[in-house]
Amino acid sequence: MIGALRTDQIDAFIAWEPYPAKAVTSEVGRVIASSHNIWKDHPCCVLAAAERFLQSNPENVKGVVRGHVKAIEFIRQNHEDAIKIGTKYTGMDEASIRRAMDNVNYTPVLSIEGEKEYINFLSKLKYIKVDDIDSFVNHFMKPDFLREIVKR
Repeated sequence: MIGALRTDQIDAFIAWEPYPAKAVTSEVGRVIASSHNIWKDHPCCVLAAAERFLQSNPENVKGVVRGHVKAIEFIRQNHEDAIKIGTKYTGMDEASIRRAMDNVNYTPVLSIEGEKEYINFLSKLKYIKVDDIDSFVNHFMKPDFLREIVKR
């Protein structure tokens, strides 16, 4: 996307971080709007498990979720170290990773209302058919499962 923007093959792109940050630090583009400016607390990147796997391996899934929550806490409490790790494992420059990480809200808190809004939106467009949005979201997102792990 950045290469296509640089060579005028495209006028704009929509992407997740760190690509918008890299476009800015490369002086190829600028951010017109971020998703959090368009839709506060929107559902975004997720950790998912197949229902069958969750049913047969609940302790393994809990372990992965606990690790994910610890990683989020590490990022939030050790910002500079997280930037170094991001730079090392993405191969991107520090300025791009720093900008990207500043644009992401790292949180284990589920956006239940945001997900309901999204399901309602998809239902109105007739992309999906959900009879009971509350039930669907509770089954799909399993807030009680996360609450058991993240006691807040």
